[in-house]
Amino acid sequence: MDGPLTLGRSERCLGRFALYLLTGLGCLAGCTKEGTLPVAESPVPSQVAVEPEKDQPQQQPKASTCVSFADFQAHAALEPENTASAREQKEDQARLAYQQALRLDPHSVAAYTGLGRLYQAMGDHERALATFQKGLQACPKEAGLWFELGMCQAQAKSWPEAAQSLQTAVKLDPENRGYVKTLGFCLARAGQYDASVACLRNIMSEPEARYNVARMQHHNHEDPLCRENLEAALKVNPDYAPARQLLAELDSSTAAGVPNPPSAYSPITQVRYEVNAPPSPGGGQGSPTSKPNPATSPPPPSLDLLDSLIKK
Repeated sequence: MDGPLTLGRSERCLGRFALYLLTGLGCLAGCTKEGTLPVAESPVPSQVAVEPEKDQPQQQPKASTCVSFADFQAHAALEPENTASAREQKEDQARLAYQQALRLDPHSVAAYTGLGRLYQAMGDHERALATFQKGLQACPKEAGLWFELGMCQAQAKSWPEAAQSLQTAVKLDPENRGYVKTLGFCLARAGQYDASVACLRNIMSEPEARYNVARMQHHNHEDPLCRENLEAALKVNPDYAPARQLLAELDSSTAAGVPNPPSAYSPITQVRYEVNAPPSPGGGQGSPTSKPNPATSPPPPSLDLLDSLIKK
């Protein structure tokens, strides 16, 4: 009986040993798998995945950059040494740059102003007018655009409409002396003489205001009204030389029985650059070339603008 009992006990011991061995190996395998450290990725694949620089989308320019380029080209187109083809090429480059600026920023006042002025310089009045009107739809409170619209309307001799646009500009920016001065002259050109004197007196003396209006009345062949304003100016300041000189010219022409014709005047398009001159390519402000006055006493500075508003 001892033999079979001993053999059965041995078999059971071997079975338990085999079970322990398998369990240990399983645990060892599990620990080894969980304890494996992550392997660092090679930098080579990430470098290969980067797209070449030439395939990356190009960055869009800023609207202000387009406007600066367009301003430069627009001024370059005005150079007298340009051939007709060179001028047209620069005008096209300026136009495209202004239009690109407006696509990038539909509220760019500088782009609307530059494009409208460019159309005026090209003689395209309808597109200039439409450009300023579109700009005011986007920026209705922008005094500068109202001023540009008024000057565009004045260029077409639409004096009542021009005066209305300029009045809006003055209402939005009442301290802008250039706007007030231009409005006063435009009112005189439209025949609203009393309103013109009242407007101009906000920025100049009464004798100077009346003299400016008198010059416009003289241009409009309304010499009796012209004389009234000159006499009123001299009543306030008897030593005001410009008024005395023009009154003497009226007296001499009346005595000779020959009407005193108005002088030749510079184009109205110069007014825009005197009152609201755009920056020149080299910096600073643009300005029109002033004409020498043959009078003994120099006229007021405002006469350059008045001359521009008077056309035969």
